[in-house]
Amino acid sequence: MSKTTAIAAAIATISAITGLYINTKTGTTQALLTVPMTAWLLFQFRTPQKIWTSLGNLRNPVLFAINGFTASFIYYSIKATPLSATITISFGIFLITGALSLIIYNIWNIGG
Repeated sequence: MSKTTAIAAAIATISAITGLYINTKTGTTQALLTVPMTAWLLFQFRTPQKIWTSLGNLRNPVLFAINGFTASFIYYSIKATPLSATITISFGIFLITGALSLIIYNIWNIGG
């Protein structure tokens, strides 16, 4: 088994375990939403180089905001927050991280 295959299998396993845990705490809908979000977040941080490269997301406020939404959705789902409250809080985090990314990009002019 190659290293890439092992990392992909680990990401899939962690995502499935997270979904199973959330399914026992909240509900199936929230668990089904969390599984691909967990895989997306872990896929972006799969190697040390990718972790460092992810700081470049400050140049893309929409992607940075989506990552904030995803991380907060997973966090509040694990805390067994109801789905409607989780979506509301995560949308707020989406707006805050998007605005923060825009401010940082405009002040520091990253990449240009």
